[in-house]
Amino acid sequence: MPPAEPPNRGRLHSPERLLAARLLADAPEREASIAGFIFWLALAGAAAGLSLWPALGARQSLGIGGGLGVLALYYGGLRRALRAGWYRPWIRWLNIAIETSAPAGLYLLDLHYHGPEFALTAPPLAIWATMILLSALRCSRRLAIWAGTLAAVECAFLYFVLTRPGLPAGAIATFSPPFILVRVGLLFASGFLTAIIAGDLVRTAEAAIVAIRERDVMGKYVLQERLGEGGMAEVYRAIYSPEGGFEKQVAVKRIHSFVAADPEFLALFRREAKIGSLLAHPNVVQFLDFGRYQGNYFIAMEFVEGLSLEAGLRVAGRLPLSAVAYLCAELAEALDYLHRRCSIGGKSLGLVHRDINPPNILISRDGDVKLADFGIARAVRGSHLTEIGTVRGKIRYMAPEVLEGKPFNQRADLFSLGVMLYLAITGVLATEGSDREQIVRRIVENDFLPPSVLRSEVPRDLDALVVGLLARDPGRRTPDARTLVQQALALGGVAAPWPDGKSELLRWVERAGAGPTEATEPAMTSPTFAARPTPRGKGPAPLPKN
Repeated sequence: MPPAEPPNRGRLHSPERLLAARLLADAPEREASIAGFIFWLALAGAAAGLSLWPALGARQSLGIGGGLGVLALYYGGLRRALRAGWYRPWIRWLNIAIETSAPAGLYLLDLHYHGPEFALTAPPLAIWATMILLSALRCSRRLAIWAGTLAAVECAFLYFVLTRPGLPAGAIATFSPPFILVRVGLLFASGFLTAIIAGDLVRTAEAAIVAIRERDVMGKYVLQERLGEGGMAEVYRAIYSPEGGFEKQVAVKRIHSFVAADPEFLALFRREAKIGSLLAHPNVVQFLDFGRYQGNYFIAMEFVEGLSLEAGLRVAGRLPLSAVAYLCAELAEALDYLHRRCSIGGKSLGLVHRDINPPNILISRDGDVKLADFGIARAVRGSHLTEIGTVRGKIRYMAPEVLEGKPFNQRADLFSLGVMLYLAITGVLATEGSDREQIVRRIVENDFLPPSVLRSEVPRDLDALVVGLLARDPGRRTPDARTLVQQALALGGVAAPWPDGKSELLRWVERAGAGPTEATEPAMTSPTFAARPTPRGKGPAPLPKN
């Protein structure tokens, strides 16, 4: 999910924006190419007009040669100016008007010197549709429609106002109004056909950009479809393909180039890779590689085919109680491993995840539960985890001591897990508020109602488990993740995690329609927190966006 801070950054490198920027940059060169084509076409037409002196007569021949000569001078000068760096967007509209009106000018000469029947059959009319089609090179639907509309209007005016009054009574049927209206309609339709061609050119170019980006080869990683994108990074399904025909499906998280120069974010990204490389547990997304390829920093991770807890809650709603207990036990195992992780020398690292929330919980099609996104995880010892005015993570899932800037330990992760379990059980986020101040006050000052108040079938022991995680005082909170594992496994009745918890979770995943495009969500952690206001209403909003 994109964070609140940079609402547009994530789209800066979209195919549409990339192509629009490229078309804008190339507009002078394309206009210069068109000007060169018209220049040589006008010169050839002028020469042809002068060569027809015996057949057309001196005046008309000189008129055609002179008119096309002026056109050649204009486009020749314009081409030089465009190549020298001069360009204005309005020049395209003017040039289309000139190009579309050139056949009308030649028509007027034929009408004046040879009469209406000659003018209606003269060769210059054949070039009208070509002039309209030429506008497709500008890659603009509006310009194409403008060209077709202008040609149709000119054709109708020339016939009904200037030509028809002079037609003899016995003129052939193709000179009658119905046939001319067909011509007018075809010219008008040519504009829309050219608009379709221009649109197809743009769409093909966009598709080519997507194909290049999504089939990009980052060394040994061939990127496939994009799974998610945020303001800071994007995640792709990729094929790890070294030598010898070996292939493995992975997820590649790549940071956007415009944030690669941000030392703070780059430090977070490096730390995520460093911490991830220390972890190897069935309930933790496995980190495989970290590197830089052509200026792009990336992390290669285990690909989880399924969905995030957030996506499932939005589609399938709250979980069955046995599935909640199973989910709790699996995540508690992951946190117990994380919190107990030691260095190579056997010294405890004291790791805290600090970002436990639904988007970072991945559930596979096989019912495996994985903890992801270690972008802001840090060791408690030897570092300042919270700076004044800077709060990292999802504020609605933060422990009171974190929000108050007090020292904290691994129990902060347990509070976040309690908020998430409350949401999974009730469908309501207990810490929701209309703004940052209200959210903080609700977390720091309020005691949370037991889940059974909102869902009557919740048994007393599951109530106690969740309330124990949500204690405001860390000293009264569930002491550690190992204790939580034991509490979850001891649940009985409708909330017993075994034997039905995993199968209930799988059925819930099937209802949510898990697909490979939802398998791995990008970690879009921002270096600083900026609250995103939620709509005002009565009571907490169900299943809010994070």
